[in-house]
Amino acid sequence: MVPKISIVIPVYNSEEFLQECLDSIFSQTLQDFELICVNDGSTDASLQILHDNASQHPNLMLIDQKNGGIGAATNRGIAAATGQYLYSLDNDDTFMDEHVLKYLYETAEENNLDILTFNYTTEAQVTHIKQPDNKIMTGTQYLLGEYIPPLWSKFCRMDYIRSIHFKFLENISFVDTEAVPRLVIDAKRVMHVDKILYKWRREGNNDSSVSQNLKNVKSAHAYAATTLTYHKLYHAAENDALKSAMRKERFKAIIEVTRIAATVNTVESKQIYDELIGLDFSVFEKFLIQNEMKFFYNAYVLKDKKMKHPVIYFFRKVTKSLI
Repeated sequence: MVPKISIVIPVYNSEEFLQECLDSIFSQTLQDFELICVNDGSTDASLQILHDNASQHPNLMLIDQKNGGIGAATNRGIAAATGQYLYSLDNDDTFMDEHVLKYLYETAEENNLDILTFNYTTEAQVTHIKQPDNKIMTGTQYLLGEYIPPLWSKFCRMDYIRSIHFKFLENISFVDTEAVPRLVIDAKRVMHVDKILYKWRREGNNDSSVSQNLKNVKSAHAYAATTLTYHKLYHAAENDALKSAMRKERFKAIIEVTRIAATVNTVESKQIYDELIGLDFSVFEKFLIQNEMKFFYNAYVLKDKKMKHPVIYFFRKVTKSLI
């Protein structure tokens, strides 16, 4: 029998919250699912927690691999999936209640959807995605609205996933950010519902413009890949609205590369930046990108917090208004 849903969880060093995540799944009213947990080289008690749960739940498939990153772990889980629909959770998150899987499955089936998206909450606030509610759209129309990167925000028909040969890029961080446009754009039937279905654990989040987790060359590679993905979609776009949206996302992605290149003074980060700045950005976009480089260098390397360069700081405000 083909299960209704394949749930994939990439697991890495999540002993503190993993059991809560698993309990949230096994308490669902819809039980016709397979749960594929990919242990990505955890060094804490996560693997033992997974073994304990697998002994109690025959629908839990445990895959143990050397650490390869979240992209590789999720790809491994997707390749093993056999369900009608694919859903992926982060290993420290939970559903809002015990009826979420039932609601997702029935809504997707009733509307013959490729992708179903929804709202979520963190410890701090509820987020409502700005999309038309209960309206069936194409992937192109969906990309014109607001969307967030994580795969956990998307309930996907497996036939669609297979048809587009979807895989995450591996060996980069922030894999969802690069992948979301590729995942969505070819979908024929996408719908967003104004329901809060997911609890995203976001402890220790830093919302400042430059956080420690961005200040590394690996992150620069991730945002470079995202820039190039949006660059391809920008040139492939068949209407002005989508072209404009992809151009804006491309600009946002290269701005992140620029910030890293300015604050991580390595040959590699500057090479990444130099390759991307050569893309066909407008003269004004290139000016703002280069100004952002100066701003981050002054603010975070030279520690210039006293407005010694007011023009640079002024155009920094312009850049922020665009992204």
